[in-house]
Amino acid sequence: MELYAIKYGETTLPESWVFEGGDKEKILPITFTIFLVKSGDRLILVDAGCDDMPGWDMRHFCPPTEVLARMGIAPEDVTDVVQTHSHYDHFAAIGHYKSSRIDVNSAEFTDELKSRISDSAEVVLCGDETEIAEGIILRKIGGHSAGSSVVELYVDDKIYVLSGDECYSPECIARKIPTGMSHSPEKAREFVEKYSDPCYTVLVCHDKAWLPGENGYQKIL
Repeated sequence: MELYAIKYGETTLPESWVFEGGDKEKILPITFTIFLVKSGDRLILVDAGCDDMPGWDMRHFCPPTEVLARMGIAPEDVTDVVQTHSHYDHFAAIGHYKSSRIDVNSAEFTDELKSRISDSAEVVLCGDETEIAEGIILRKIGGHSAGSSVVELYVDDKIYVLSGDECYSPECIARKIPTGMSHSPEKAREFVEKYSDPCYTVLVCHDKAWLPGENGYQKIL
């Protein structure tokens, strides 16, 4: 299995969004990142990302399909798109993947998401735990939004967790503080408590550490 972080932009968020109880006036940098998993003959994109972010002050922005092109990957090469949830910055570019299988928790299959999925794509509605491929699990958390999920990758004796928006910063896990943007604060707190266990390596899509100051891809595994 191979894993890549694909960074396609930067912006800022109030600390009160990033951490429960954070300062509304303090601004923190974040990145926009999706992930690509290569497993056997499967190319699995975790979140489609977006081609623009209207109303946001974005820096170093380019559509994620352009970063994938630098890797020699075209939309038709992507076999699966796994959506962690149905917020604009995570799914708006999903229409590019016309021949992919789309995996998404049933509670996140909103009208707006439906409207952007190509008629030729296969949609699989997932439950609490769905095996995407061997060693790859989509697991519902429900903290950030009703059906928001994480992707667990089982590699040898390690478990990597692609956390979607269940946390905005690695410090959410390290300090066991959920984000300030939770549909269910109780489930958000359960998430940081569970995944702070050292058996998990949590990878955060908005982590400011991803390729600071540039767009591109970074191999993790």
